[in-house]
Amino acid sequence: MFEPDACMEDDGAGAASALPMPLAIDCCDGGAGFGAFRFDRDDIVALPRHVGHSTALGAELVPVMQCLAGAPAGRFRNLSELYAAIPGGPSVPSARGVAALRNIFLGKVDRRLQDLYRGHLRAHPPAPGARHDEKIAAFAATRAQAAAIVSAHDWLWLAQWLELGEPQAAAQGLLRRLSNFAFAVGRVNFRFTYHCNIRCRHCYNGSGPELKAQRIALEPMLDIVAQMPAAGIGHLNLTGGEPFLYPDHLIALIAAGRAAGLRGISIFTNAYWAATRARTDAMLQRLVAAGFMRGASDFIKVSTGVYHQEFVAFDRVLTLAAAYRAMFGRPLRVDCELAPDAPEAEGRVRQQVAAAALQDGVALMFRKVAPLGRGAALDGIALSPIDVPCRAIDQIVFDPDGSARPCCGMNNENRGVVVGRLDRDTLGTLVKRMQNDPILQFLAANPMRAIFDHVRVPKSAAGYSGTCHLCQHALGRLTRKEELQAALFDKQAYYPFWFALAGVAQNVPMGDDVSDNVD
Repeated sequence: MFEPDACMEDDGAGAASALPMPLAIDCCDGGAGFGAFRFDRDDIVALPRHVGHSTALGAELVPVMQCLAGAPAGRFRNLSELYAAIPGGPSVPSARGVAALRNIFLGKVDRRLQDLYRGHLRAHPPAPGARHDEKIAAFAATRAQAAAIVSAHDWLWLAQWLELGEPQAAAQGLLRRLSNFAFAVGRVNFRFTYHCNIRCRHCYNGSGPELKAQRIALEPMLDIVAQMPAAGIGHLNLTGGEPFLYPDHLIALIAAGRAAGLRGISIFTNAYWAATRARTDAMLQRLVAAGFMRGASDFIKVSTGVYHQEFVAFDRVLTLAAAYRAMFGRPLRVDCELAPDAPEAEGRVRQQVAAAALQDGVALMFRKVAPLGRGAALDGIALSPIDVPCRAIDQIVFDPDGSARPCCGMNNENRGVVVGRLDRDTLGTLVKRMQNDPILQFLAANPMRAIFDHVRVPKSAAGYSGTCHLCQHALGRLTRKEELQAALFDKQAYYPFWFALAGVAQNVPMGDDVSDNVD
């Protein structure tokens, strides 16, 4: 029923407390493999990784765990019936609940695959001096056995049981997620220009008016957008610099994203162009004509705050917010940086929003600046120990120099996390390389301070402003990753194949099935 396709990389927790006794539930038939699913100790231990810091999600899933610890999933026609059978629990599953349960089901299969791969490594250890990409490629010998493990499960049944939408497309999405289970890769981010109409003192990527030549050509970006559905990536983000300096690029990329069936397109801007309501409406109408706001996850986000407002008055943000609310019926996302020497700025922004009667038209987010890029010259930025994993390894960002990084790219000078190049690698290759990079897996699964046990860089005694600051300090100057990858190789998981439904086109979009990335 299933086959691994030919797209293979070509280069290059904590324990939970014991659960109450399961509930008694009537029985019905289930799909092969998955229908007999019950929670076991490994699932319980893995739950914190799927739940993260959300107490609400944990509370939702505990009674589900009670049921599935003793009653197989096949006793319920679908997930809704399971939720309905739980007294005092939530009546319907949340989107995050479905995503977490999907990952728990996939984790059962993933553990079998990891056992296969590790057994192969024990029997056939890599040759001394083998490159990391050669070690991953050597798993080709396990292709048939891996396919047999995957084929032992009814993926269409699981897609229907989880109620993910059109069954074949949803089953294809489940298999893509299994093939890339280290972390979800949910979006492509084109930071396609460093050209900006302003030059903020805190800018982490050093954008400015003098950088007109530093941008990505349109055609390579359109090619990547066309590859996104086959790679299982459904969200496109467009940023800079200031992307609205190139509106024709925005229009073309939006149209290409809609043609590819992407579920989300977002644009980050400083709102300089919202000088008048008429001009703002006209620009929004151009975006709409190209297909913007047709996706459930489409949005514009404005970057503003103390340093931005030295160049772009907050009135323009309010003008855009009023037009955005009137045209789309949604609040505008507004991201305000807070300067270390201006603690009153947050209150002032809230007062301005209230004075414009836009409390329901603006979704405010506040963040502290980081000592990255030009921000490194700022004084007074608070530092502290960083004891959490990186949760930003969830996208591929392309920079104007053509490099590809596995996160939002808070620092374009971080050479240690570069995974490839726009002019050399397909999107599928970049995803597989990310998933099989032991450095990225380590950062995503461990307190980030632990990376200093494996690099020749001393940890800062003063701490860091955040995870991006720590990552830049530890890995920013790393140009040859082989030594570090080799040191972490036995700690990683392995994802050498794309699996696909036999007889189904490889480029089936993810559609509306559940993503780990909830905007």
